[in-house]
Amino acid sequence: MTNNELNLENNDVLDAKLLSHNQSIRVFVVISIGILLILTTGYLATVVIKENPFGPRPSDFALEYQEDYSTLIQGDDLDLDGEGVRVCIVDSGIDTSHSDLKDINLVAWRDFIQEQPEPYDDQGHGTSMAGILVADGWIKGIAPAVELIVAKALSSVGSGDDGIVADAIDWCVEQ
Repeated sequence: MTNNELNLENNDVLDAKLLSHNQSIRVFVVISIGILLILTTGYLATVVIKENPFGPRPSDFALEYQEDYSTLIQGDDLDLDGEGVRVCIVDSGIDTSHSDLKDINLVAWRDFIQEQPEPYDDQGHGTSMAGILVADGWIKGIAPAVELIVAKALSSVGSGDDGIVADAIDWCVEQ
């Protein structure tokens, strides 16, 4: 064996040791980042649970705004149930399987987007708007006995064509 062959073998051993050392450092960094993420998540979960054990809630600003709004419209002073009133919502549809909407009085439905015969809401906004009016579960709407008509005229991303929305409004008036 010559001196050059010996140096190559020593360099190969040295390269293998450096490679192994670099891999160890990478593994250590990945494990450290993982532990940091776990600790951070645990801390945040502890803070959220301690501050609000029931999950996300509206901000103090939103709650204050709601109080101002309630004072303005004085909805709590009204004795409304919606009986004898017919309302049409033109929006993204309605999810009638929502637990707070299971007993609604849906008298008409039309899908101007996909022509589906059964009510659905692939965006959520229409269900939310209907809930404000007719929810009768954990969430209470302002007039749960309303005869509700829903026209789906907005897409799954919440946008709509002016002509389709106009057609939906015309259909509502016919109802």
